[in-house]
Amino acid sequence: MPEGGGLTAPSADDLDLAGLPCFRRIPHNIEAEMALLGAILVNQKAYERVKHFLLPEHFALGEHRQIYEAIQTLIGAGRLADPVVLKNFLGDAHLLDGIGGPAYLNRLVDCAVTTISAGEYGLLIYELAVRREFIGIGEDLVEAAYSGEGGKCLSLEDVVERTTSFLANRPGKRKRGLLKYLARDLHKIETKPRVSLLGNGNWLHDQCKCFLVGGDKSGKSILGMEMARAVAAGEGLLHWRAGDGDGPRRVLYLDGEMGLSLVKRRVDAMLRRDVDLGDLVVVSYDEQKIPPIETPAGHRYVLDAAEEVDAALVILDNFSVLTMQTLKEDEVIKLIAPLLNELVTRHVGTLSMIHTGHDKTRYAGSSLIGGITTGIIHLTRDPDIEFPRLETDVTWQSVREAPPDDGDFRPFRFAVEGDLALVEKSSGGPKRERPTKPQHKWLVEQLAQCLDRNGVPLAPSSVRPPNTRAVSSAELVAWFRKRRPNTSGPDATKMIHELIDHGFAYAEGDYVWRG
Repeated sequence: MPEGGGLTAPSADDLDLAGLPCFRRIPHNIEAEMALLGAILVNQKAYERVKHFLLPEHFALGEHRQIYEAIQTLIGAGRLADPVVLKNFLGDAHLLDGIGGPAYLNRLVDCAVTTISAGEYGLLIYELAVRREFIGIGEDLVEAAYSGEGGKCLSLEDVVERTTSFLANRPGKRKRGLLKYLARDLHKIETKPRVSLLGNGNWLHDQCKCFLVGGDKSGKSILGMEMARAVAAGEGLLHWRAGDGDGPRRVLYLDGEMGLSLVKRRVDAMLRRDVDLGDLVVVSYDEQKIPPIETPAGHRYVLDAAEEVDAALVILDNFSVLTMQTLKEDEVIKLIAPLLNELVTRHVGTLSMIHTGHDKTRYAGSSLIGGITTGIIHLTRDPDIEFPRLETDVTWQSVREAPPDDGDFRPFRFAVEGDLALVEKSSGGPKRERPTKPQHKWLVEQLAQCLDRNGVPLAPSSVRPPNTRAVSSAELVAWFRKRRPNTSGPDATKMIHELIDHGFAYAEGDYVWRG
């Protein structure tokens, strides 16, 4: 760097290449690194082209690693990653002093390539990193061969294992053996059997992606913690039997809402009941910094934490808070899905809790949630039971596997009694309510008439009791407007919500039905 403080591109002398042989030019391309970083600073869409394979450690220059890692952190948190923001993010720590200070970020912008070219530059940087890794492995192999098993260097077995692991996890540039997945040959593939964690194994198992949905004060966290405790202790819960396998299993409960103080009080209540807590690990947001789970940092945190405790089940309480973004955005759900899918490949089930929105009959957020789940448990608090007492009806939605004879999926009701003990009170599920207000009586009468005129019989399922009938929401809106000609479409929709909110009718998808 000139004494006058002018900016120059870093040279090979600036590289952090400790441990690599120095008699040849180490594979690197500083100009490519500058061009890619500049492209991302100009247009963050360039980051989308490399984020799935390029990591900070793939950059040869240490400062470039720090810049890229800062970009990952900012974009992952939903913030802008441009020279102005990065200047404050990195400048205070003097991380850029060796290459000209914060002004170097403007130099990167001047070197930027187009967004379209960013992917190719990222691949070039990655391939050079691969070559450096091979050089390092080769050096270790030579040292191991010279030193023998009794030396201080890595053993030959360690180096071979390192090489094999590196090749197996290298993205791209390799054949994936996809022909073994021919449909006619699938029976030949040995797969790890799925293990039930609670119940008969069709919903809460070590590859599930379940969601627990309910409004405020509906008992989501209480039921979620009891599920966690039951799995961790290898016990049953309510009418669900204990899971299969070797008994107790580790459960990781990530709390983003209650805080450690409330968690401790609930655990104390369990202990007063003299129940087995098993291997339940609870991590609260006010004790551990849990990154937003839709970000790369959040993915790493959840995956590393699950691996550290050897979890068979991860509970996310609550999904909305742990993301720190609105779940109405499809993009947020798309960012979370890879995390849940990666846990599936590791045979780690997930149970995620979500609030209901204005429509108390379904979860709040993007409809994509229904597409990624293996089952949604819906909680509806009985409004006639005054706080602090709690009774909640449990029904099922969007169940992927629900054999007709599987009792796990029957609707039921539970009550929370002393020391937060859960007691099954009745068969639960939808029940007929008796309207008392004139407007409610009129609505129920019209619903009955519309069902008689236009209703379609619905097949029995785990979500809906047999012998029920339904009409589409559009048919019911048209019926209300016909019976009261001055009723607008939005007013008719409000009437349907009135029926649902007071328990006179139930909704699933586009259908309104009555038990």
